[in-house]
Amino acid sequence: MKTVSRDMPHFRLAAVLVGALAFATPAIAAEIVPVDEQDYEFVDFPDKPGLRVIVSRPMTVKLGGLYGVMGYRWVLEEGTYKDLRTTIIDEREIAFLPMKETGGGRGGSGTGSLGACYSPGGNFMLIDVNTGDILERAIWRFEVAESCGGGARLKWRYTFSKIEDPGDVRVVWGEEWDRMEQAAADHESRVRGLADIAEVYRDAGSREQKQQIGARICQLQGGIKYVGFTEGVSPDNGKIQIRISEARYVDHPRAGPGDFQPSILWDTPDAWELCE
Repeated sequence: MKTVSRDMPHFRLAAVLVGALAFATPAIAAEIVPVDEQDYEFVDFPDKPGLRVIVSRPMTVKLGGLYGVMGYRWVLEEGTYKDLRTTIIDEREIAFLPMKETGGGRGGSGTGSLGACYSPGGNFMLIDVNTGDILERAIWRFEVAESCGGGARLKWRYTFSKIEDPGDVRVVWGEEWDRMEQAAADHESRVRGLADIAEVYRDAGSREQKQQIGARICQLQGGIKYVGFTEGVSPDNGKIQIRISEARYVDHPRAGPGDFQPSILWDTPDAWELCE
């Protein structure tokens, strides 16, 4: 196994685009495919422009051998994986996906020291970006202390025995991803527009209630809650005549400012709220 001569950038996990999955490719029916433990040189992986892997339901893979019997599993967690590194293995175009290690009486992804020189840097499933198949062998990454040469190393680690839960995993490419983003933006715009319309209706209904004679309305100013009643409505500008009858401290509702005097004023209904 040759070593990596420079650090491999971290994967970034983005939130799944709400409302866009309907435009994605169908979820892949992944299989585990054999791969030899050869001396591949995992150096300077190129970015795959526009490549995304969308996981809307986590995938769970069982480890082979004794580790699987002990309950160890790897989980590809929910999210949108982008900025993926790729390489060619057995004539397959392969992307690296970060995995979470669970089971065996432990959780997490393998933290802790591997000795004076090494510390774990994560586990990675290898996925065929054209078929969605999962390579039988996985990769682990570990950091090398500066005193031992620095940088990072990649090495074959474990094997998988089966996919226990395929989850919902989709491989998406550039133009399709652009369509999904646009669809999500359109969806968000429609939702925002509907929310704005609903707010207008709510505001209009609330304004009518505050304009009703006898409506009990409140206003907060500098920690003081003023309580008043609507006594009239201007036909010209919609302002309401308010008789302010009491004032109470918000933090001490049984007490109020000593210089408060009841008063009558005209104000816009939007500056007041219906008292709870």
